[in-house]
Amino acid sequence: MNQKKISNQAITRRFKKYNNIKINGFLLRGGVRMDAFMQSRANKRFVSEKTFNRTITVGDQDALKKFSFKRVVIDEELINKLSPNNIDCCHFWKKATEYFPLGSILYSANCKNKTELNEASLKAHEAWGAFGLLKSILEKNESAKILEIGPGYGAIAGFVAENYNLENYYAIDVNPLFKYKKLFKTDGKTIPEQIPNDLDVVYSVNVFQHLTPEQRLSYFEQIKDKLVVGGKFIFSMFVVAPDTEEIMIQDPNSGHIHPIFGFQDKQGNYYINFFSQFTRCNTIHELIDIFTNLNMKLELISKTVNSYCICATKL
Repeated sequence: MNQKKISNQAITRRFKKYNNIKINGFLLRGGVRMDAFMQSRANKRFVSEKTFNRTITVGDQDALKKFSFKRVVIDEELINKLSPNNIDCCHFWKKATEYFPLGSILYSANCKNKTELNEASLKAHEAWGAFGLLKSILEKNESAKILEIGPGYGAIAGFVAENYNLENYYAIDVNPLFKYKKLFKTDGKTIPEQIPNDLDVVYSVNVFQHLTPEQRLSYFEQIKDKLVVGGKFIFSMFVVAPDTEEIMIQDPNSGHIHPIFGFQDKQGNYYINFFSQFTRCNTIHELIDIFTNLNMKLELISKTVNSYCICATKL
């Protein structure tokens, strides 16, 4: 069995939960595909492993288990190949939604179409607390100007249209997925000039984790400039914190235990992978420093084992 066939089998298994959609053509610029690299013996020079011994609690909170786990250490060359800094983000997300029209927006095994996905998205936003805060702002000011970054199939736009003034809703995306006169295409790091400079709210859920720290900072600085004093930036993304970086999760099917943040570079930074990208996660301390320098006040809305939902208010 040749190596190419092994790689393709591994890729198919990895994306089985996305209904085995054919992905062999899903390549980044230059023909780079993360799963092929990770599975290919010929590219082991890009990947090494560190073994750790930990005593933690998994499952039964009264039963401490001591075990070893391996964290993948990624070579800088591979990180650069798969960094959103070095790819055409518009092309990437266009292809992502072609191959995974639902899973690229929100993975939900029960969703069969875009309508069901939008309903599931609103429920997820509500659970994280972001949607509730947005609604409370609109209840106080129905004419609040809103910018959504990464609106997907328009779940928030639909809610605003049904209940408030859609004329004050703006959106940007690298791959616009619905028709709306105030939905503008972006390059993945720039807010287009058509967006007004007196926004009351900038809203973005589970988008910034797919950007590099440099792209995030570019957006953060522009968001601060676009908001009125007292305006709020409501967002969620993966964040590494002292109480989360060593959290273990257990696969319910295999029983294997592994760290929630399983990829690191040689400097100890943590990464996530999504399709064919590696993106470095900000630490909570980095975010505090960034928004302090921007003269914005950070407030925690909610958090999960790997994500923070945050509100940053312009002072």
